[in-house]
Amino acid sequence: MNGASSIGIENVIVPSYSHYSSNGDDTRVAQFVEESLARKIESHGYFTVYTSRDRRANPDIYFDAEIVVFEVNDTSRQVKVENPDYVPVKEGERRVERRGTGKNTTDKYLYEYRYQRKVHFVMKYSFVDGYTDKVIATRQCEFTEKSSEYDRTSDLPSSFDLLKSDINRVTDDVLYAIQPYYETCSFDLLEDETKNEDLKQADKLADKGELGESYRIYKRVYDQNGYFVAGYNAAMLQVALANLSQAKYEMEKVYAASGDSRARDALDFIDKEIASEQKLKKQDAKRK
Repeated sequence: MNGASSIGIENVIVPSYSHYSSNGDDTRVAQFVEESLARKIESHGYFTVYTSRDRRANPDIYFDAEIVVFEVNDTSRQVKVENPDYVPVKEGERRVERRGTGKNTTDKYLYEYRYQRKVHFVMKYSFVDGYTDKVIATRQCEFTEKSSEYDRTSDLPSSFDLLKSDINRVTDDVLYAIQPYYETCSFDLLEDETKNEDLKQADKLADKGELGESYRIYKRVYDQNGYFVAGYNAAMLQVALANLSQAKYEMEKVYAASGDSRARDALDFIDKEIASEQKLKKQDAKRK
């Protein structure tokens, strides 16, 4: 998503069948996705954020999402527990439960119910180009959460509460997917064993960050004497100067002349850098 400066967050669509069974928690989850994502993006300052209320906005990309599954299932089971009010009856005695006490003292065990809530949630979301309406990427998240067991149904947590931490992770993932990123690479120049004074000067200039001047000296020495180290370092300085095509061209010449495996490894490195650069260009081209 490099190059985008604004994002529109559309209303998350909820399935019509789920509203009753979820007691409106499907809508709460949808709103939480929208609000949480907008808040996180704004806090990082990467994009200007527009919501569905900003009808006149023309963001670079859109976030579209739809909850495709929101199923809530409450289950119960009967459990056998010891009766805390049980009073043992001595042999030959007959005990009659006292009326009005509300306590059952005649049964050693009682049967009670335990209740549990389970939620199955699936959401699909897409990133859409704001200029072409083409889908840039589509992803899906799926969660199944269940509560602990409770004595009363009124104590069961809402399906929203069961899903909240999952949704937070989803919005973190979305933020990571759209935020701008930068790639850096590092490499070492080869040391000159010939003690050539020009190469010493080129090395000092590279250490100072004067890469252009350092390159010119390495390149001149290589063209004049064919020193492998000079040609290798000149080509790698072209990588540092972000001239990858030139770097590959020069390193191919060095490898062809020397057959040195270090040049072959450097070519593999340069090819990876070129592939990474092309990937970024394609991402930006989709929005133009």
